[in-house]
Amino acid sequence: MNNEDIKPCPFCGQQPIFRPGSSDYGRVGIVCSCKIRPGIVQYIPDSEALELWNNRPVEETLHDEVSQLTDELENARDYRNSELGTGMLTAMNNMNAAAVGELKTENARLRAALEKIAENKNPAYGMVAIARAALNPVEEQ
Repeated sequence: MNNEDIKPCPFCGQQPIFRPGSSDYGRVGIVCSCKIRPGIVQYIPDSEALELWNNRPVEETLHDEVSQLTDELENARDYRNSELGTGMLTAMNNMNAAAVGELKTENARLRAALEKIAENKNPAYGMVAIARAALNPVEEQ
């Protein structure tokens, strides 16, 4: 085992120093010289000390999640740039344009109904008439 097998310090990124034990259960040390001074100095086998130092489950989980999200983003970009993705965007834009047209027509119908109500100055016309006019299409005269 040598220093190349050891992951860098999780705090400063420097390569830590590995000091092997003198026997199977000798005093082993893996230490970093940064201000935080993380390290493992115990009476354990060298391989166990290396495993303890290199074990970073949170870091590995985050790396896996970032990798997965990067793949998903790349797939989304590929889809967006594909013919199918472009066709879907075009279809959605056409659908949106049609919906906007329908909303404009409905808006014009409701405005016409409100104008008709405003022309009628009879106070008895009231809310029932307003509701009927808003819900029923304006009849062309």
